[in-house]
Amino acid sequence: MARVYAAAAAHPVPDAWRLSPPLRCLDYRKGTNNFAYEVCFDSDGRLLEAADRTARVPKFWLLTAEPSKASITVSVHALDVVLNEMDANDPHAPLGPAIRPVAWFNAKLKPPKIPLHSGLPGYPR
Repeated sequence: MARVYAAAAAHPVPDAWRLSPPLRCLDYRKGTNNFAYEVCFDSDGRLLEAADRTARVPKFWLLTAEPSKASITVSVHALDVVLNEMDANDPHAPLGPAIRPVAWFNAKLKPPKIPLHSGLPGYPR
């Protein structure tokens, strides 16, 4: 999970989101793959799911059954700020397991700003 988190952190901002309560996920691109790296956080900011979709066979890591084992946490407030900037919390935004890249949902959106010291993958601005 730490490797996926680090790979996602090498990108300036998330390119997509997935809202699958109780988890909120951010997706980061690699090349043309908008969903190459996915990191999912619970309501306490714990990283409970990670996905690496860069290889032919995707790899997934899950701690949803053992959240106390999560070693990476982020600011829940900062996660809310980023998701709000991506319009993920808009009433018309898709919910559930569907992944929607920001560019598909609303091409007029600006990239979200990753808050400094938030722990979120990406570059603080």
